[in-house]
Amino acid sequence: FSEMTPFWINYERRTEKNSGDSFRGVFSGIVTPFKGFTFTSRFGFNFGTNEYYDYSRPYWGGAQVNSATQMGLNSQVSKNWSLQWENFANYAFKIGGSDFTAMAGMSYRENASLTGGVSVNHLTNETDPVYRYVSNATAAATKSIQGGTPGESAQIGYFGRLTWAYKGRYNAQINFRADAFDASKLSTKTRWGYFPSASIGWTPSNEAFFKDNISPEAWSYFKIRASYGKN
Repeated sequence: FSEMTPFWINYERRTEKNSGDSFRGVFSGIVTPFKGFTFTSRFGFNFGTNEYYDYSRPYWGGAQVNSATQMGLNSQVSKNWSLQWENFANYAFKIGGSDFTAMAGMSYRENASLTGGVSVNHLTNETDPVYRYVSNATAAATKSIQGGTPGESAQIGYFGRLTWAYKGRYNAQINFRADAFDASKLSTKTRWGYFPSASIGWTPSNEAFFKDNISPEAWSYFKIRASYGKN
């Protein structure tokens, strides 16, 4: 939990205040039910609020300077929150001289925010600070409304990976990911994206013919790798 210390800014013709609070945290757990298998789950969240106040007095700066013949009072309140939930499992096993690892998981994120505010240019009493609230606007005051429409977004993704390695000489990897956004980003017709990738590799420096004929001081590591992916 954290609280932004309220601060006031007092200019000759303007008074401004900004303050807020936030509450955030992460919960996580790891389970290993049998050898080689690990399941991890994480949940994080963040909640925040903010209050903003701005009062400006009328002033005259001369014919060549922007002036304000009316006072201005602006008051805003906003809140926001976000959460993210991730789950993934890893499994490593060995068959003969081959080492395999498999991973599968998902990730979900959601965000929301709401801001509301109002500005006025006339108060029933413009000299006494006790009256500097929007509720004391005169009937003839011009009122301006800000915000009021909530902002929301969500996204989800699924992913997986399978790797194979043989005695440190040969390896291959296959990856796949699928992601989707809600209507705030994409239409329902193009909501999902699918992103595959794969690679294969050979490490000649781990072969006997390489080690027997080339000094490690001259050439210690050599690998050839080819990959393809879609983003």
